[in-house]
Amino acid sequence: MEITLFFLKLMFVVLSGIVEIVGLVAVNVIAIYLLFKK
Repeated sequence: MEITLFFLKLMFVVLSGIVEIVGLVAVNVIAIYLLFKK
């Protein structure tokens, strides 16, 4: 039971990190697109 809980916490941390990285990349891509669009 404890192993499952630990695994879920680990997956949550990994997913949070991936979402954060994807969010930062998306913001950078949008910013660059807007800069070159002008």
